[in-house]
Amino acid sequence: MNKKAVSALVATVLLIATTISVGLIIFSFTRTSSEQVTEQFTLMANQVECSDIDISIDSFDGTELILKNRGTLGVSDIMIRDYQNDPKKASTSSWNKEREPDVWDPYTWEKLLPGEKIKTDLTATKVEIIPIIVIDDQNIGCENSIRTRTA
Repeated sequence: MNKKAVSALVATVLLIATTISVGLIIFSFTRTSSEQVTEQFTLMANQVECSDIDISIDSFDGTELILKNRGTLGVSDIMIRDYQNDPKKASTSSWNKEREPDVWDPYTWEKLLPGEKIKTDLTATKVEIIPIIVIDDQNIGCENSIRTRTA
C-alpha cells in the first residue's frame, strides 16, 4: 500500500474524530447551560410570585393566633412552627382546606385570599409563619415572607 494513501486515511479518521469530539463538547456545554438557565428562570419566577405574598400576624397572645393575607395573591397553605417552652425546638403544622374543623375555624375556601383572616387556638411562646403557594403543582415556601412573633 502507498504511504501517501495511508497518510490521507489517517488524516481523514483524525479529522472525523476531532469533529465528533468538538460536537460532543459543544452539546454537553449547551445542555448544561440550558439547564442552569431554566433553573434560574424558575427561581426568578418563584421569587416574583412570592413577592406578592404578605401574611401578617394580626394577633398572637400565646393561646390564639390570627393571620391576615395582606398580599395580592391567595395562599394555598401556611406552615406554622410553634415553639412552646424550648426556643430551639419547634413543632410544625400546616393549614389548608383539609384541616380539621376543631383545630381551625371551618373555612370553606381553597386558599387564604387577599384581605381574609384565619385564626386558631395555639399554645406557644413563639410562632413562625411560612406561606406556601403552588406553582406548577409544586408547593413553594415563600422564604421572603416568613413572619415571626413572640407572645
